[in-house]
Amino acid sequence: MTGESCGLSSTHTTLSAENKEDSEELSRKRPRLDGGTNDEKECDSELIEASNSTVLLDICCGTGTIGQCRYIAGKAEDVFPSLRFHIPTGFDLQQSNVVGVLDPPRCGVHEKVVLGCRMMDTMRRLVFVSCNPAAAMKNVVDLCRPTSKKYGGRPFKLVSIQPVDMFPQTPHIEWVMTLDR
Repeated sequence: MTGESCGLSSTHTTLSAENKEDSEELSRKRPRLDGGTNDEKECDSELIEASNSTVLLDICCGTGTIGQCRYIAGKAEDVFPSLRFHIPTGFDLQQSNVVGVLDPPRCGVHEKVVLGCRMMDTMRRLVFVSCNPAAAMKNVVDLCRPTSKKYGGRPFKLVSIQPVDMFPQTPHIEWVMTLDR
């Protein structure tokens, strides 16, 4: 059994939303770098309208249906410190506009992923997609906490929440949250 959504194929072993139309709606509702939404676009592989100096990090996003550019296997907390080795030659990560997309499993992400996002000073925007808003709140609070001994790096600020009803007639809802700094 195979399926297709946003031009990407999947099999029965791929974890993905059951409702294809709502999955594509989630893709259209995602926040852009300029703060708007992509309501006017059809299912599009671009997360943000960006320049050549933008780096999009698909963090904990399973098959990576949001970015679909280059796949780096491994734990997010292990990949963050070595990220500069995966960037094309001549591309300056310190001068880039880094945007993270965090689409964790239902339980949220490990604290090390939160710390990795906070410590990546060049990450100016983080788009957090959650299928379990209650579990996501601890992660969001930790991303937004003031800098301390435990939570280094500059904190993010929650600027928007966009609910998307991926599972009609159930209590489940996806949240697309935009955090900036």
